[in-house]
Amino acid sequence: MGDMDLFPVVVEVANPKDGQFVALDALAGPGAHFTVLPASLLEGLGVVPDEEVEFTLPDGSRRTWGVGQARFRIGDRERMATVAFGDEGRSVLGTVALSEFALKPDAGKRQLAPLELFLVGNRIQGGRARAPFATANSPSAKRGVPLPLTR
Repeated sequence: MGDMDLFPVVVEVANPKDGQFVALDALAGPGAHFTVLPASLLEGLGVVPDEEVEFTLPDGSRRTWGVGQARFRIGDRERMATVAFGDEGRSVLGTVALSEFALKPDAGKRQLAPLELFLVGNRIQGGRARAPFATANSPSAKRGVPLPLTR
């Protein structure tokens, strides 16, 4: 993800426990999975990391950051999403948070756009339900192996 693919968006973030939102300018674009916000901002809101995750940065290097849950607001909609406790000076809105809002980055138009949503469920075959299958490009799907179902 190059800087030219990124564009500015306004997003609000809050600690899920108290809901006191803070508005901030973030960058959005394809390629960033989790939202990355400055650790000092998240700590100031009382958001706490619940695990450590290793990330690959654009230059190929790897960094480990804490991740936790925060509440986000875009427009008049609010959703929970995973957030990484990153370095100072750069806030990036990731595709995981955007998908919670059914949005995606449109780098060409430099704006957020509606995300086409798909549902995958059990298929009825021969009078009995069958498990959903993996995506068409996965090795499991090529072998016809159903996705494991968890409870």
